[in-house]
Amino acid sequence: MMKEYIAGRDKHGKWGDEWAIHPLPTINEPEKAMCWLTPRADLDEDRKADMFLRSGLAWVDNVFQNTRRLTSTF
Repeated sequence: MMKEYIAGRDKHGKWGDEWAIHPLPTINEPEKAMCWLTPRADLDEDRKADMFLRSGLAWVDNVFQNTRRLTSTF
C-alpha cells in the first residue's frame, strides 16, 4: 500500500517537494506525510516503502521527553 502512495506523491511548496501521505496515521500524527529530500537510485522499492513507513516524530519526541525529565531535577 505504501508503494502506491509513494508513486502518487503530490508536489507542494516553492521547490516542488514530493510529499507522500502515510496510509495508516496514528493519534500522535493524524495528518502524517513524508518528503524524501535526498533520493537514492540504489534502493529498491521495498526498502523505500519500509523507510517511509518507519518515518515519524515519535523517536524525536522521546528524546525531548527524556531531556525534560533529566533537566527538571536541576
